[in-house]
Amino acid sequence: MNHGTIVKSTRDGTTGIVLGTHRDLAEDPLQICVRWHDGQISWHTEDTLETIQEALVPERTEEDAVLLTATLETFARNLVRIRTAKGMSQYKFAPYLGISRSHLGDIETGRRDVSLSNFVSICLKLNVDPNELLEIKVSND
Repeated sequence: MNHGTIVKSTRDGTTGIVLGTHRDLAEDPLQICVRWHDGQISWHTEDTLETIQEALVPERTEEDAVLLTATLETFARNLVRIRTAKGMSQYKFAPYLGISRSHLGDIETGRRDVSLSNFVSICLKLNVDPNELLEIKVSND
């Protein structure tokens, strides 16, 4: 079940929206976090939920995945280039973002996606335009 899917409990018929999923081990059942209509948040297994409406998020295509990977690689390469040009080491820069040096290293090597809040902080702390980091060309077709 995807984030945003509307579900109904097979136990009591209440409806809610999926906030996320979690699995501790591969053999454990998938745990689904649901926010119910009354504001209550609880965890359930798939067999206790019935899908009413799938999330309105389109499936990611292979082309989307390739573009995302290329964008993350471009971002990582530009981040390293700009950070080092400004004389900032990972050890010096990471605390400005409120993350560890290893977290920053993972972002800079593409092993970890950057959150929106960290992306904005990076732009502000390095005084750089977001497009300089991303190099995204937008088509108006």
